[in-house]
Amino acid sequence: MEYDKHILNSYNVIRNSWKLINKELGKDHKNNGIQSVNINGRTTSNHQIIADAFNKHFTTISETIN
Repeated sequence: MEYDKHILNSYNVIRNSWKLINKELGKDHKNNGIQSVNINGRTTSNHQIIADAFNKHFTTISETIN
């Protein structure tokens, strides 16, 4: 009944219907991104430091493999 009321009172019925369906299926589109990363024994949540660490890793991986 709650979902019926929510859908009937919504501006975009189709969009809100799919939101409710995905919520029930456990497919919520919440931001589950990386919050922090351990880099060389230090945990950081600074997005720029994380991006730089991934960039360094992927640009030097071929040297490590050889």
